[in-house]
Amino acid sequence: GKMRFPLVVQAVGFVLVLGGFGQAAAQRVVPASPLASSGSPISPSRILSCSTTYSVLRFGAVGDGRTEDADAIQAAVDAAQRTGSGCVYFPGGSYRTSRTITISSTGRGLTLYGDGDASRILATTDADAFLLSNGGNGFTVHDLYIGYVGEGIPTAGAAIHTQKGTANFKYVRLTVAKTAYGLRIE
Repeated sequence: GKMRFPLVVQAVGFVLVLGGFGQAAAQRVVPASPLASSGSPISPSRILSCSTTYSVLRFGAVGDGRTEDADAIQAAVDAAQRTGSGCVYFPGGSYRTSRTITISSTGRGLTLYGDGDASRILATTDADAFLLSNGGNGFTVHDLYIGYVGEGIPTAGAAIHTQKGTANFKYVRLTVAKTAYGLRIE
């Protein structure tokens, strides 16, 4: 079968730390569905310090793997950016996008999270799936799958393109599949 390696990438200023390869690392990161001492699930938005959580479904995303979801995803991202520390949640599903979702410099403290590989963002073109524009700060991606589903092998585009000037970003349990550049950090 396909071998997966959890990857934790954290950048602060100009320092990039790669770590978390293999089974031992998977045990060091926060579980996707941690349990309280009572055994009941803790809301992921509580763990991720979200002021407000925006489900892409509430903005019109379908997540069926066939419907174009880019406008709904962008609307959820835009709403979360306005709060300053909002979170965008991708419930399990396959979200198709034919254009880049832009996260602007006002997206300080923004978090994108899902239900692990069950939450798939599927790019259908060679464009970047997500673009973090200049000046963004405090961005986190947690428990998502981002990949390309167009015909053939992509010749351009990254799962996440982080432009120069963006600082303090974190990728936790992110799966990147079939992209030309994977994670592109300038």
